[in-house]
Amino acid sequence: MQTSAAADRIATLQRHLQSHQISFEAQTSVEPQVTKAESDPKERPAPGGGPGTLSVTDNRTGKKYEIPISDHGTIKGTDLKKITAGGDGVGIRPYDNG
Repeated sequence: MQTSAAADRIATLQRHLQSHQISFEAQTSVEPQVTKAESDPKERPAPGGGPGTLSVTDNRTGKKYEIPISDHGTIKGTDLKKITAGGDGVGIRPYDNG
């Protein structure tokens, strides 16, 4: 059973919603528009610029490294293991805190 206050609130909301109904048939100035990208996907660069290589110079040793970049503009974290300085041969390890 509804209380009087709840019934009054529902009636108020119904009046509010009825007063704001929009008749789409009455709006003749609105016409549908078809949107489509017309550009050639070959002309649009891939995210990150596409494939290639990343040149890295280790300032600690002066050694230069080439790291491959994928078609999607990413590098493999394991490719950073090539960059070594010191006797342990472990290499650089990426850190991603996200």
